[in-house]
Amino acid sequence: EKQTETSIDIMVKAYANGGGWPLLWWVRAFRARNSFKQARRMLEKGLPTPRPLAYTEEFAWPGYLRPFPRRSIVLTECLPCTDPAGRWFWRKYYDRNACGEKWKSKRRFLAEHAKLVQKIHKAGFFHADLKQNNFLMYDAPNEPRTMYIADLDRTAYLGILPVIFR
Repeated sequence: EKQTETSIDIMVKAYANGGGWPLLWWVRAFRARNSFKQARRMLEKGLPTPRPLAYTEEFAWPGYLRPFPRRSIVLTECLPCTDPAGRWFWRKYYDRNACGEKWKSKRRFLAEHAKLVQKIHKAGFFHADLKQNNFLMYDAPNEPRTMYIADLDRTAYLGILPVIFR
């Protein structure tokens, strides 16, 4: 029987959970757990996001009934040929060595960005930390450009969003 080894690159993101009011830990999920859960839900709905692989939580015991949360870690699949959208945009359009793209392609980039945000909202997700660097641009040679949403620790699934958020 032939066995083959497969390996994937992973991305590790650690969250420190210290500080804040202790009772919030009883109510709110760890950031890594929420990121893992929302990424799985987004993939189920067909939204582009890195595949979550695992998460872990670390506790300390200060003597209370419930352990004191210290940190949590989420592991996701690392997407090759991706850059945060802010860095990608800067390199593509403002770098001195870049080949001076026209305004139409800048508008196309912004339209892609807006369409992804609209798609996320229509699927019922609310992302409380939307900024350019939480979008990843996949821009490999001879392949279509794709935008992924990342950093999902402050994302909530509300089902149907009110019109004001869409």
